[in-house]
Amino acid sequence: MNPQLASIPTMFRSLWRFWLLALVLIMCGCASTKYNQDFKPGTDFSGHKTYNWRGASSDIPGVSAQQIQRQADTQLASQGLSRTESNPDLLFDMKIVSRISTGSSTGLGLSIGLPLGRHGSIGLGGGKSMPNDKQEGIIIVDITDAPTNNLIWRGSAEAVPLQHFSLSNEAKLAEVLRKLLSQYPPK
Repeated sequence: MNPQLASIPTMFRSLWRFWLLALVLIMCGCASTKYNQDFKPGTDFSGHKTYNWRGASSDIPGVSAQQIQRQADTQLASQGLSRTESNPDLLFDMKIVSRISTGSSTGLGLSIGLPLGRHGSIGLGGGKSMPNDKQEGIIIVDITDAPTNNLIWRGSAEAVPLQHFSLSNEAKLAEVLRKLLSQYPPK
């Protein structure tokens, strides 16, 4: 038997492992939450010690904005802010929305080449484009200076997997809120 033909199954296994690893790396790279913030320049954030919630809403079915608000309260307390009903320094608004993220499509291809004779070969190739649409959550937090009613800070967490909003994944959602709210006050 031709030694070149004997190595074909080994080539297939190596190629299959390579493509599987590449696909796993692509999928992992697309799964991270993105955190953003914007704030009013020149604002002195050092005098703000108390806050209250002005509003919180969620358009994701089964997700309680009040439950997420309680987790945010825990994070804000760890940052030294106290929640108060009377004369707060800051007013917080939170909106939780979902969207379908349309990422670039992932291409998956397979190619086979067989050597024949001394100089000839036969090639066969194919490809499949797989769209990368997924539903994800977005958390937007607005902080308003209560005495002036001016928006002074906005933070957002985008591409939050919807599984993080379930009761069984409270720890993951708490981590998202920690990263989001730890951006306040801006440094």
